[in-house]
Amino acid sequence: MSLIFRQLVNRHQDQVFSLALYILGDRVEAEDVVQETYIKLWENLDRVDSDKARFWSTRLAITPTAP
Repeated sequence: MSLIFRQLVNRHQDQVFSLALYILGDRVEAEDVVQETYIKLWENLDRVDSDKARFWSTRLAITPTAP
């Protein structure tokens, strides 16, 4: 796993999880959304500016079809 990706996950995962939990109201579903979010982020890491990673993470969490 790249160091940049690990740093992005560590920095934003709690906020993404909290948002998913708030929207879904189910811890297991929120965990799934967070996992899918970071899979998509990994797949698009070359397109993500680290300054906008929080935006990307939350966008992916609330918009499952986002790239």
